[in-house]
Amino acid sequence: MRIKRAAGFIIGLLVTITAGGQDYNTPQTQPKPKSLKLKRNKTLPATNQSQDFLTAHPPEKPGESLSPPSSSSLDRHIFVSALYSSANEIHYTGQVTIAGVQTPFAAVEQSSPAAGLAGGYVVRRLNSIGFSGDLTFELPRRSSTIIGQAGNVGVHGSYEGNQSNSLLTANANANWSIGADIYIFAGLNYPLTLTSGSGESLSGLPGYQGGAGYAFTDRISLEASYRVVRLKGTIDSPPFNLVIDEASLSGYLLAIHYLF
Repeated sequence: MRIKRAAGFIIGLLVTITAGGQDYNTPQTQPKPKSLKLKRNKTLPATNQSQDFLTAHPPEKPGESLSPPSSSSLDRHIFVSALYSSANEIHYTGQVTIAGVQTPFAAVEQSSPAAGLAGGYVVRRLNSIGFSGDLTFELPRRSSTIIGQAGNVGVHGSYEGNQSNSLLTANANANWSIGADIYIFAGLNYPLTLTSGSGESLSGLPGYQGGAGYAFTDRISLEASYRVVRLKGTIDSPPFNLVIDEASLSGYLLAIHYLF
């Protein structure tokens, strides 16, 4: 009885597998993936906006600035100065009366260099012309000896007492700035002399100067120049009366300026 039941169970299982089951020996077929169709976008028309921007705003090169260098020394300023003049000789030419006869003479007076002070006004423009004007006062130069020639007569002597000369000079210059810091200048001067311990009476003649300067900062600059100061007048030195056609004082000038 049990054998019949087991056989019936096995037959029923086989029928079930044959009718609705799956054959595990048959390989399974994988489903095919759906293919994706890509649509090509339409090509947009090219524009010149990037090129136009680069044209209007070109890139800066390394170390290059689109704007020129600036320095506040390139402007209008009042300034004060401390200076040193190396000029230590006064050259005289003129006439002297000897025994009632006018005789030409030439002489060189030895004196000391001098320090001084100045104040003025300056205008500097970048790579362009500017101008300046100032008054310069130089401390007394001590005169020591004089050597000269009057006709066929040579003169050599030394001064007695406290012989000295001070200068008050008006100066006017045109300048040209080479970049923001370097500049050159040239111009005219007109001196007044203050003397002591002598019979000199001198007045000014137009002189000249020229040089170059460098602005270390916005406020401080240094100038080096060569200057010629010219004078005329008389010297009363009994028994001689000297008429001075020209007395010139030439030398180098070094000045440091402070700009306001």
